[in-house]
Amino acid sequence: MVNGLILIPTLVMSEVLSLEITSNATEFPYEKKFPSTITLLDLKEIDCNLIQKKLELVVGSLAETMKVDLRNSEGNFVSSLTDDAKTLGALGVKSGMHLYVVDSSGANEELKDASMIEKYEMNDKEYDKRESGLRIDL
Repeated sequence: MVNGLILIPTLVMSEVLSLEITSNATEFPYEKKFPSTITLLDLKEIDCNLIQKKLELVVGSLAETMKVDLRNSEGNFVSSLTDDAKTLGALGVKSGMHLYVVDSSGANEELKDASMIEKYEMNDKEYDKRESGLRIDL
C-alpha cells in the first residue's frame, strides 16, 4: 500500500521472436525462439540458465569471435548488431528476421569441407560377412 492505494503487481510479457540463424560455417539454417528482452551478449554466450537458447551452441563459435548481422525475411542486410548491452527489441530485431553469424576466428572453416572428415569405409566382402545389416534385413 502506498499513500492509501493498494498496488497490484502486473506481469509484463516479453515478445517471443522467431528467428532464423545461419552462419558462415554452415549452410543449414536453424529456427530458434528468443525473448525480445534478451541482450545481444546474453544471446551470444552460454549461460547455464538459458543454455538451449544460445548462439554459441547453434553455430559453434565463441561469443568473442562472433559478428552478428541482422537480415530481413528476404535475406537482405539490415544492420550489424554491435551493441552487446542492448536487447534484441532495442536493436530492431523482429520476428521472422534472420541472424547471420560470422565467426572471425576461422576456427570452423574445416566444417565446410566434407573431404577433411575421416570416414570409416568397409569393402563389400567384409560387409557380406556381417550377421546383420541393411542388405540382410531387407
